[in-house]
Amino acid sequence: MNGSEQKFGSGLISESVKSQNFLRALLAGIVLLGSAAAQDDSGPILFKAEGLKKGAVVRMDTQALLNLYGKEMKQIRRESLRTIAVLEDNGTAPVRIKVSYGEIRTQTNLSKVPSGKEPVSNKSYIVHEKEGKSEVFDLRGKPAPQEEADWVARDFPSLGQLNPISMTLHAQKLACGDEISGAESLHPMIEKRLSVLGVGRVEKFSARLLARHKFQGEETAIFLLTLQTGPSSLFQDAKMRLTGQLVVSVPSGRPIALKFDGPVQVNLGSSENDSTPVQGTLTLTAITQTELPESQTPPKTTSDDDDLLIVPGTGLRVGRRLR
Repeated sequence: MNGSEQKFGSGLISESVKSQNFLRALLAGIVLLGSAAAQDDSGPILFKAEGLKKGAVVRMDTQALLNLYGKEMKQIRRESLRTIAVLEDNGTAPVRIKVSYGEIRTQTNLSKVPSGKEPVSNKSYIVHEKEGKSEVFDLRGKPAPQEEADWVARDFPSLGQLNPISMTLHAQKLACGDEISGAESLHPMIEKRLSVLGVGRVEKFSARLLARHKFQGEETAIFLLTLQTGPSSLFQDAKMRLTGQLVVSVPSGRPIALKFDGPVQVNLGSSENDSTPVQGTLTLTAITQTELPESQTPPKTTSDDDDLLIVPGTGLRVGRRLR
């Protein structure tokens, strides 16, 4: 790696650290507002996927909590923060990136779930796409330690391809009330990303366009999600019925915000004779902040709905309020 890349890398680490407080505040600022959200009547949306280009920076903050209320309360709490800078693209999607992880930690009192920091916490890597696989290096250009390289490679299984959500939405023309076709293509991503919380096989998943609004001057589409899952690698006879909201940029389908919550029922028993079900709740929120290079930056406009982030199906509105 040359000197300019080393300088860029160190600068991004510093910027990633600075951004943590902003993203934490953004997540903490999601509040329910007691007002109905009006649907936009400007007609159907034709989605056209557009991958991130060189110079784009993406910061993603995810927080998740699973509470199980049996004889003794069990809990899994998961927090993660990562910043991605696109160093090179293939005209369609990034093929070379720098990823800087913040704190990635799992806290739990379930013996079958590993707890503590992940090996990549507070570290940075350069990731290349080569023949459909991700190669992982440290900032000096040397191969990353195997455990860390495996972890990062699993985090980027599709480097060089469009985001799965953008790919699914591409070329679909949707009006409010319409469901996304091909939603089953997102099942593997859901199962992989949520498996640490005991989410198992996806049995039912749908996404229906609920509304379109401007957020921070950008056109967005809000989808109402329903998710039903079955058996899990963590729990026997797991059942989860979650609802959620997905906010994406228009027309690219680039994810901006995601939220899932709802009731769960699992079996914590270690044998077939111990099959008492335990009830609980799961909540997950992910916020993605993207800084696009000038060539990809859409025109900004002002709107009374600049604070709008998520519209639940109940008619309540979820807004953004920075303290």
